[in-house]
Amino acid sequence: MKFSTIFSHIADQDPTTPAVIIGKPGIGKTQAVKAFGKVQGFDDDSFVALNCAQFADEGDMIGLLQIKDGQHSHTIPDWLKLDRKMLIFVDELNRAPKSCINGLMQLMSPEQTFNGHKLFPGSRVIAAINPADVAANDCDELNRALFSRFARYNAEVCVDEWVAWAHDAKIDDMIIDFIIKTGKSALIDMDESQTAEDENTVNPRSVVNFALAFARAKENGRYEGPDGLEYLYEGAMSMLGSKWALNFKDWYSKNGNTITAKTIFETPEDKLDTLKKAFKKLRPTDFCAINAGIVDMLNLSWKNTKKITDEQASRFLWYFFAVNREIRTKLYVDFIKTNLEGGDPTWIKTVSHDATLGKKFKTEIRSIIDNEMNTEDEMMG
Repeated sequence: MKFSTIFSHIADQDPTTPAVIIGKPGIGKTQAVKAFGKVQGFDDDSFVALNCAQFADEGDMIGLLQIKDGQHSHTIPDWLKLDRKMLIFVDELNRAPKSCINGLMQLMSPEQTFNGHKLFPGSRVIAAINPADVAANDCDELNRALFSRFARYNAEVCVDEWVAWAHDAKIDDMIIDFIIKTGKSALIDMDESQTAEDENTVNPRSVVNFALAFARAKENGRYEGPDGLEYLYEGAMSMLGSKWALNFKDWYSKNGNTITAKTIFETPEDKLDTLKKAFKKLRPTDFCAINAGIVDMLNLSWKNTKKITDEQASRFLWYFFAVNREIRTKLYVDFIKTNLEGGDPTWIKTVSHDATLGKKFKTEIRSIIDNEMNTEDEMMG
């Protein structure tokens, strides 16, 4: 069942009805519950996730023992807020120590009490368990009588849901495109015989962890040069296993953009025609990254030395006229316009005085400005 369907059902239930989500490790249960909470009006201070696998005994859950006036009691644990409605996510419930089960069952009862304290009205408790076939060896199955208290939902990974989330989370487009092209097997191990002890398991959590590393490595130029693809493969294999890594390496070699601002400035003159042809494979988002990188490099050079070299000016102008008018306009609107409006001398003035293309550059900038003004006039009516 998709997460969206699961949470539609949970939203329809009375808040005192406990729900349990059954799903493999790493499929995003915690984030999904938290997102559901935001929709239901639970802010960050009203959401708490309890990982039962981390409880050594009930003392970790119920708070410190105290003695007052000869009476023994427990302090209210930090995670329990009694002055507001709460969304409590009890993760890996079937790995909780037996000494904690009774307390957790009270929490998830219709009365919603915990160690003598009653939850604020409107609170919800949602639990999650990993299926017994993929859980660790120390994972006990819940007693059937206890398990029967819950509304039970089997969660499955849905590519469309993950892709929508990934776009919102700004996951690199290359990762998203690969998932869309490859399908569900790129998000979750389809081999039911695979366990947690096998080679690095593919799941949404491990994919996201790699995506974050991938974005940083790409930004740092790790995938450029003759060893770039091997570096990519090694990083993917360390988190997702050899099969996933090999598939992604092949995909990236055919579809990945290895062109960066550094590539623009360091490509030899006799290779520029080849580089220009490679522009045809790039997407608008790739050019946005290249534009930003070029401007950052020139701004840094100007900041440090109050000049840019003739070679830098020449190569910037080559790029400016190698891309189409739409990309040039984007470069002007996003970066050059800001520099010109700043009032201080900038590297742009150096570029505009280039003996070969400086005059053409100034003419093109004027044309872009005129076009921008005409567009604004049309919008104003």
